[in-house]
Amino acid sequence: MYPDRNRSVIVCAAIERYGSMANLARHLDVSPQVLHAWTVRGVPLRSLNTLSAATGLSKYELRPDIYGKAPMNPNGMLDHEIVDALDEAAVRAKERHRIIPREIESLIRAAENCVRMLRDRERKND
Repeated sequence: MYPDRNRSVIVCAAIERYGSMANLARHLDVSPQVLHAWTVRGVPLRSLNTLSAATGLSKYELRPDIYGKAPMNPNGMLDHEIVDALDEAAVRAKERHRIIPREIESLIRAAENCVRMLRDRERKND
């Protein structure tokens, strides 16, 4: 139904978060065969939100045949790329101890606000 790339996106997310497709299937309370069918034939719309929440993949990544490409922000980044960049910056700052705790807390609050804003925008687009 759609290219192997989409299958590999689901498989990679499953392995990254759960260690295997079988573990993801258990988490979703579906058989591994059902999960495999989703990677080959496409995720049914009734299961899209559940799989999205479990894997962290957007509806655009899971069903590009229906939703098309993910919308970009004005800066040319996808929302999840911005969140990942903020998260990575906070982790690096903590590791290097260059930012005093108050500033780290402020950075984390700013990142959380950004994530909240991006999720609200995504909900409005659904």
